[in-house]
Amino acid sequence: MHVVTSERGCPPLEDIEPCTCQESYYTDLRCSSINEDDVITKVFANTKRYHFHKFTLKHSTLQYIPHTVFDNVEVKFLDFYEVTFVNTFDEIPKNPGVETIKLAKVRIVRGWDWSKLSIFTELRQLSITDVSMKRLSVDFKPNITKKLKELMLSWCSIKKFRANEFEEFKDLEIFTASHDEISEIKRTMFSRPSSLKRISFEYNKISRIPEDMFEDMSDLMFINLSHNLISVVPQNAFRPVIEHLTYFYLQDNPIKCDCLIHWLTFKKIPNFYGICESPKKFHGRNIATLRPQEFRC
Repeated sequence: MHVVTSERGCPPLEDIEPCTCQESYYTDLRCSSINEDDVITKVFANTKRYHFHKFTLKHSTLQYIPHTVFDNVEVKFLDFYEVTFVNTFDEIPKNPGVETIKLAKVRIVRGWDWSKLSIFTELRQLSITDVSMKRLSVDFKPNITKKLKELMLSWCSIKKFRANEFEEFKDLEIFTASHDEISEIKRTMFSRPSSLKRISFEYNKISRIPEDMFEDMSDLMFINLSHNLISVVPQNAFRPVIEHLTYFYLQDNPIKCDCLIHWLTFKKIPNFYGICESPKKFHGRNIATLRPQEFRC
């Protein structure tokens, strides 16, 4: 493996112009409005002996990501915002020690090719925002490291996940699919048992929670199902996790506060948010304030 020797801190400004460098808890090389590949190549060639924890690229159009970003300088975090690439890399990097990738409004002219991310064996956090893809292509699962711990997919216009989409990601602890168009979720999407601690599907079109949805999720502490179309909160679905939940978000759902939710009045969840839509006597009522004696079941 190619060994990178590096210095801490920011290099001289003249070595990284037109980019800038910010040093706080970590060193962040920031480049914006770059439209020539050679600019990025030159900046990284001038800073071979430095360690940039984070490389931020914004408002740019490039042919590709120069492999020197990874081979010459030790980078752990890639943060790309409003960037267009014709292709992914000019050459396959030799030393891709990247642990976090954050992509927002990123476009690949020749289309997404998840196989290019298979080189990132150290990847632990992947965030994709405002990248229209309808659904994850079949080459996502075989090419993303199964050591991934956090996956966020937001504003991606995703309509559906395959039944076993994330089944092989046994180390996944945080999963978010928000502001999308998902109408159905299944337990088979995730590994069994699961290492999930946080799961979020807020701002979707989910109307039903499968009764086995949270089985074998003994570490789950956070569920966000707010801003969906859920009317029933089935006891069987939440039975495996309800005693150790610390955050449970159900706000902006048409919740029916009838006998099917009576069971929830016996539970004390530290952070529970949800409002009754019906019946009329409970309309607008915070579910957390309901008492068992208010029901005749």
